[in-house]
Amino acid sequence: MPRIIKEYYNSYLKEVENLSEKDDLTWNWRRDFIGVNGILNLMESTEKHPGKQYVYMNYSSFDQYGYLRTSCGEIDITGDQLTIVTKNSKYVFHLGTK
Repeated sequence: MPRIIKEYYNSYLKEVENLSEKDDLTWNWRRDFIGVNGILNLMESTEKHPGKQYVYMNYSSFDQYGYLRTSCGEIDITGDQLTIVTKNSKYVFHLGTK
């Protein structure tokens, strides 16, 4: 079972960049999460990719609930910003309160 490393409230996706050769029609769904406010969990895989980290962010509003889960990647946290670079994407999140 994955392990939660840190949890941040009131976080949101600031930007996302396509690093893959996938066309925008296949890849573009990630942009739908820009500006969505939620709880961001920095996770560590314990089974499929032991020791590797990824982001799991869930959100809810009056009419919808959902989540964004990245692939495992390289994490950089600077101030109130978390960047994760995966095989296909670069995500930049604003980190809210712990």
